[in-house]
Amino acid sequence: MINKVRIYVLNDNEGAPGFINEWGLSLFVEADGLKFLFDSDSSPKVIEKNSKQLGLDVGSISFFFLSHEHLDHLGGAEALPEGIRAYVPAGATSSYLRRFNVVHVDKPEELMTGLWSTGPLGEEIKEQSMVLTGSFGHVLFVGCSHPGIDVIAEKAESVFGRVKYLIGGFHQPAISSLKKALQSAEYASPIHCSGEKAKAFARAALKERYVALRTGSVVSLEKDIIAVERY
Repeated sequence: MINKVRIYVLNDNEGAPGFINEWGLSLFVEADGLKFLFDSDSSPKVIEKNSKQLGLDVGSISFFFLSHEHLDHLGGAEALPEGIRAYVPAGATSSYLRRFNVVHVDKPEELMTGLWSTGPLGEEIKEQSMVLTGSFGHVLFVGCSHPGIDVIAEKAESVFGRVKYLIGGFHQPAISSLKKALQSAEYASPIHCSGEKAKAFARAALKERYVALRTGSVVSLEKDIIAVERY
């Protein structure tokens, strides 16, 4: 069982002093001794600069999890070690993936102990989300939520139970969809493509359970504690 998770925001749309910011999303995750990237932003230079700024070694990651093939989530892939595993939605064919040992995911499955994919969801844009399970509960990582943030959250809850923490891009959802999604999670961090309207609603709805993040933020989860260590 995973006991502690640290999530480093390598890039979000909201900037911070000392970091490069472009439209995109990338999260560096440490789960006990396991290190990996959830999405790879839009540019290698963003990954390289911001990881150094946070004191991280991207070369130490053991795998890459890709939510979907859009370049604001895949364009920085050249900064990642060649030959590592890349868990991608079934059917993904981008040339950016040629440098990896690609594993196509076509259904909900446990990729390794405590780490799951929801499997690809959606029609036109196939997108997978990731669930980490541990002593702290379930953490749901979403890329751009093209299938609908409510659809993803409800799918995760139906498989794993209530989500402890929901983080990622919510894709400027309708308030009705956002309400449904937030009912599935105890804490949430809408970032990237979520939009200011969604952030404001989530902040008001969740109050102290709203976790504000931007590039350079570091979130830690251990047992029942969620803490932002850097902002």
